[in-house]
Amino acid sequence: MVKDGYVTVGVKTYSADVVQVSLYKKDGQPYFFLETNDWSIPLASLAEENTYEPAELNGGGQTFVGTAPITFQDEYFLYDGILTNPNDQTTIYLSLKISQHIGSMGTAVVEVRENKAYLDGILGIRSFLLLQDVIENNPEVDTLVLGKIPGSLFDAVNTASGKLLRKAGLNTEVTSTSKVSSGGVDLFAAGVKRHYTRGAELGVHSWCCVGDKAADQISQNSPAHRNQLKYFTFVLGDTGKDFYFYTLQASGFDNIHIMSEEEIKTYNLATEITD
Repeated sequence: MVKDGYVTVGVKTYSADVVQVSLYKKDGQPYFFLETNDWSIPLASLAEENTYEPAELNGGGQTFVGTAPITFQDEYFLYDGILTNPNDQTTIYLSLKISQHIGSMGTAVVEVRENKAYLDGILGIRSFLLLQDVIENNPEVDTLVLGKIPGSLFDAVNTASGKLLRKAGLNTEVTSTSKVSSGGVDLFAAGVKRHYTRGAELGVHSWCCVGDKAADQISQNSPAHRNQLKYFTFVLGDTGKDFYFYTLQASGFDNIHIMSEEEIKTYNLATEITD
């Protein structure tokens, strides 16, 4: 067991039952590394009940390959087996229980220009990491400008992104050409100051589903609403609850409603509206 330092676990699926795992020490928190891209994802946000007994790591990385069933159960991918280092034949036992949302990277891109960061794409784990990087490494940035954002892949990560923005004291902005929907509107709501430029499109809808019922068909007292209510109360205050339930009624989960300026004002979604 690695007790000092940290371990990075990278998994690449070669077939239905073969994985490659790379382990190496890294400063910071444990990371789960997706070899299909350039991003390291916090392990704690994606995996549970992880155990690993690697051979002693003498700096750098080591690669282990093994064959074991990869199964899917209760929204988790399960892997349990022995992996071998092909170079020196050392072995490790690795047991992973990984959330299905490991695929929820999204397509977000961010560009920093002066005091603003410009965000486009589908939101997910990638956007969270990008925003975290902007906040940590660009202290001059005080505003996030949302461009073309059709939605998000993973609500829990998206609300974490919103809380990250609010706690960092960032403002949000949409321009006259912005088209922001679903989770993108949730992120816009996180700004301390929220600048809406006329012509921008803010699209909202319900979500699916608990059992066979969409969110707008579930009692408002259902615990299924709890996380979203906590988030919108955090970012919008007194209007947060009403805004959340308004979005559920505005459109079905398979459609979108573009908010009118009057609706934006009613729910205090924007703190400033200009041409």
